[in-house]
Amino acid sequence: MAATLATAAVEATAAVAPGVVLRFVTEGSESAEALRDGSVDLDIGVGDVAAPDIRTAVLYRERMVGIARADSALGRHRRPTLRQLCGHPHVSAPRRGRARGPLDDALDAAGLQRHVAAVVPTFAVAALLVSSSCYVGLVPRRFAEQYGRTLGIRWFPISAALPELEVRLLWHARLDADPAQRWLRETICDALGSPSADNPGGSDRSAE
Repeated sequence: MAATLATAAVEATAAVAPGVVLRFVTEGSESAEALRDGSVDLDIGVGDVAAPDIRTAVLYRERMVGIARADSALGRHRRPTLRQLCGHPHVSAPRRGRARGPLDDALDAAGLQRHVAAVVPTFAVAALLVSSSCYVGLVPRRFAEQYGRTLGIRWFPISAALPELEVRLLWHARLDADPAQRWLRETICDALGSPSADNPGGSDRSAE
């Protein structure tokens, strides 16, 4: 998420509070305890934290898309078939180290199997690898739209009903009314064109 959101968050914050420094922690190190002990102010990502003291709001909804180098055979297809996808080696950036995902389930249902040639820690690394190889990968659509042209990659929809992802904003209940934290939440939501996390019409709080 950092690669997708950092530019919007940093620019929006600097526009009104140039003295504020946003510190992004390593992806994959998220935990409810980090929100409780104050080492992390906000957690942005996919997934729920079922705890009465953790607030959560949907920031935006996202779909995964395929990426390939723009000048590759696959990159010239407008909407490759699942069989065509399986004809190329894949680079995978699994959430929390999971080896399989929804695409593998869709391939199983179609009697197909992909070859995952590389597993990397983030979508950004996956995109860099795709940009310099014949590999194909899956990344969030926002990421592909933001960096595709710069990296020389092309994105395309996947010919399978992959689930939509909810990217959520999480924070600790003690910071609900904290002026600085509330301002940061609103700034990030505004930068992404999302309903405010503090607007009852645009949030769902886990403690309620």
